Amino acid sequence: MDKYTKNKINTGLVLNDFHTIEAYEEALRFYLQDDFFNELKGFLDNNDFEMAKDALKGLYILAGDLKLFPLYEALLEIYQDLLEEEYRYLGERYETMKAIHDALSEDFLK
Repeated sequence: MDKYTKNKINTGLVLNDFHTIEAYEEALRFYLQDDFFNELKGFLDNNDFEMAKDALKGLYILAGDLKLFPLYEALLEIYQDLLEEEYRYLGERYETMKAIHDALSEDFLK
């Protein structure tokens, strides 16, 4: 199984928006190294929910643009919980999102 299939990335959709797979991978590598992925846990742990929402909004919009739909959904779930002030699943949802991000990083940041 290739890294695109493993991470549920539809290359047909990707190539509709990016001229080459190399251009896509360059954008993806840049995105996966966004500091907000590392800072998000601290925002959540410190109950800095406004900063967390700001970080999440940018991250989920870019995940959608990059056709990273599992990551998009995971980020959006955390964002929705914060909007609705429903905090009991934040840790669990963060860990799910982190696992998806880690898998992508393992495959695309080598």
